[in-house]
Amino acid sequence: MSLCIGSVVQETIGQLAALAGPAACVAAGHWSKLKTNPPLILLRTVARWHGALWVGGLGGAAQWQPAAQAWKKQNDGLLPPQWSNQPFVTTLVPHGDHLWLIQVSAGPNALLRRSDNDLSWTGMPDAPTNARTLLTSAGHCFLGSAEGVAQWDDASDLWAPISPPLEATVTALAPADESSDDLFVGTAAGAIWLLDPWAQVAWNVNASVDGTAIRALQPYGDYQYVATADTLHRCWNFASSCEPIDPAAGFGFPEIPTALAVWKGQLFLGASDGVYRLDADEETWQPLQSGFPSHPVIVQTLTATSRLYAATEHSLWRWRCGK
Repeated sequence: MSLCIGSVVQETIGQLAALAGPAACVAAGHWSKLKTNPPLILLRTVARWHGALWVGGLGGAAQWQPAAQAWKKQNDGLLPPQWSNQPFVTTLVPHGDHLWLIQVSAGPNALLRRSDNDLSWTGMPDAPTNARTLLTSAGHCFLGSAEGVAQWDDASDLWAPISPPLEATVTALAPADESSDDLFVGTAAGAIWLLDPWAQVAWNVNASVDGTAIRALQPYGDYQYVATADTLHRCWNFASSCEPIDPAAGFGFPEIPTALAVWKGQLFLGASDGVYRLDADEETWQPLQSGFPSHPVIVQTLTATSRLYAATEHSLWRWRCGK
């Protein structure tokens, strides 16, 4: 009886934390590992599409099947793998009636999609070369590639180029702010561009953050947070001036940054030693490790939907309100 009461109390605490607001949910929460690991390794992407949970990584793509309480690989139509006899999926993004996928292949990265009625992935032969990143923003879908930035046109069923040449492959995209349709564009050369998708004009607002490829861009408050190969940067004035976040300057500092996400109005950082949340003072990163194993957890990606997911090399974790 006491065990039953205890579980009810824990559930009630979690519900009250969720109702109390975002801060309470994060403060009184923990990571919970999904009981069944996806049949993939090096998990790189998580998406929710039409109510179903999808993951991608080395081994292809997999979908959670609630009725069977099991993961099912969904690799029909993927290209021959580049190595290890396993397809490698790095990006899954839903838009409209389709789920889009980027696969590392033997040649340039491939862009594929599927609809609800499809039993396999379909290639996009007219898509820009060497797809690297996808972003949905304000009802539109954008693609970053070796050819710059393109926007999906539902009417023509084609990708339309919307940027001038950007001197390097596009590796990250983010909305500039909520009041405009402008985009921040990060490249493999470490540059940040501000792109007006409608005028198809881009301004180089930062020639090179640190000379290495930009992994992630995330606007938050008055700043743009930029993750490169081994450093987190904070940029302001539309990214024209950036500085590496220095642990000696009062920042609680994670190790190698891997991902950025905003969930419930708060900024989260995935890193090689777990997950961190930016404190209200915007100067300190608080470790968010409750529920993780005691040894360092390498977070490959963070995904914010109605829930916050953290993917590691083998496992998928979900943040739960309550202890």
